[in-house]
Amino acid sequence: MDGWLKKADGWFEQVSGLQQTLLQRYDGTSARDVEFEDGTLGFQMDGSYVVFVEPESQACRLGIQVGDMLTRVAGYDVPCSKKGNFELEKRANKLIRKWIKEAPRPVRLTFKPAELLNEADTPAELVGDEASSESAVPDPLHEVSVAQPATSPVVGESTGFVDHHLGDSHKNAAALEVAKEPEAAKFARETDCVGHINEVANSFSETDGRSMPEVAELQALLDETMEQCKRFDAELQQEKRDHAKVRAALDAEKRKSAIYHKKAIDMEESVGTLRTQSEQLVSASVGGKVASKAALESSEARVVFLEDENARMRMQASNAEASLKLAEERIEQLLAEASRAAENHELAEQKSRTAMELVASSEQQLHEFKRTLQGINDAHDAELELQREEHASQQERQWHALREKERVHAEMESAS
Repeated sequence: MDGWLKKADGWFEQVSGLQQTLLQRYDGTSARDVEFEDGTLGFQMDGSYVVFVEPESQACRLGIQVGDMLTRVAGYDVPCSKKGNFELEKRANKLIRKWIKEAPRPVRLTFKPAELLNEADTPAELVGDEASSESAVPDPLHEVSVAQPATSPVVGESTGFVDHHLGDSHKNAAALEVAKEPEAAKFARETDCVGHINEVANSFSETDGRSMPEVAELQALLDETMEQCKRFDAELQQEKRDHAKVRAALDAEKRKSAIYHKKAIDMEESVGTLRTQSEQLVSASVGGKVASKAALESSEARVVFLEDENARMRMQASNAEASLKLAEERIEQLLAEASRAAENHELAEQKSRTAMELVASSEQQLHEFKRTLQGINDAHDAELELQREEHASQQERQWHALREKERVHAEMESAS
């Protein structure tokens, strides 16, 4: 069995080398060259095949399509990286990474168009509707088809897609992703073993008919294993399509989240502006309240002062009225005495002198009261205008009464 496997490996290596030579010759007649300037290239790769092209990018403007195969970088030939050949894929990825990093811009890349590739040259995920969709989301897992046996028994790790989004134009380096996929590698190993043993078994059955029963039994086992591998491959393809849909939905949600985040930032800025304006209005309101409170306190103090002055003026007016009443009573007494003095001239003269003295004293007191009352009226004329008018009218009445009394007194004196 080991001898069969070694012989099969040798055959597969020869076939792979011949296929690579034919592909490189075919590239010389059908491939086209494009030049990429500084900035993001705008496409993603799995091995040497384009699996995603960004809209409105350099690759999109230059006509790069999903399924195109990169054959040269700056004039250097890229080794054929047919799906399933992990060694060539690793080599192609390393060379692409190195050449794009070292090549000055603009860098010239040579692509073989997807429409010129046969189905065997096209990756499994690009066959069918997904191969013609430029918006397909690249899956980091590495696919292996049962119809495409690998040319090397290397297992355990396979290279992922090459992300040519060169955001740093100063470095001009390609960012290459290597994805781990134990399940896909295991499946590739089983498929390789099936292809190897199948080829060797067919060859051995033609050369040695003595081992036909063993080969038939082994062939039945291999057929069963191949059917199981096909089912696994179909399930893996479905999982990859589901994963692509989920990634597309996730990208859409991320874009929506970015829009909502920007709206939230704008709303926070608006709220901050409104909060600042509110604080300014509150400060102005507090200042206005303080000023209003000070004015109210000043007005209340003024009212208290005016009430005190009014009470003092009323007390003085009451005192003046009492003095006038006393004076009137005194005058009445003098008049009574004067009437009795008429009977006795001498007694009347004496009483007249006394009355004159009393009248003079009363006039002096009256003049002093007038001066005091006039000073009070002058000091509080602005605050107590109504009271002053009332007092003036009362004073005028008193004045006429006194004049009348004086006139009566004078007539009495002249009569006596």
